Amino acid sequence: MGLFSFKRKPTPEPQEVPSILQSDLPEIRLPKLELPEEFAADELSEAPMLVDMPDVSAPIEAAAPVFVAVEDYQAVLDSVNRVKQLLTNAEEQMREMHSIGSQVGKELDAWRAGLEDAERKLGYVDEIIFQAE
Repeated sequence: MGLFSFKRKPTPEPQEVPSILQSDLPEIRLPKLELPEEFAADELSEAPMLVDMPDVSAPIEAAAPVFVAVEDYQAVLDSVNRVKQLLTNAEEQMREMHSIGSQVGKELDAWRAGLEDAERKLGYVDEIIFQAE
């Protein structure tokens, strides 16, 4: 006998799962994802641009001050704020979808419990009928 041996538990026989009809399932409606008006459909269909990013692990030598045009700086700030807003909206919609998913999970658990209860009662009635014969 090995040092780490263990006894295997017998595996239970699989039970037959009742079929589920599409009409028996509750209808689930998910909220529609809406983008802000400032994003046009053609703007989203364009392929993303790949930008070469500088190596940030290497130390940067500050030889001279860097000047940025105010318009360019404002455009960058606007872009960053738009991305933050989109991320906030995406997080909110993910929370809503999680809430809907947990609600559906609770309904499925209740349905499963009802089915198990019905199976138990049917087994009891079946047992009584066969004892009477």
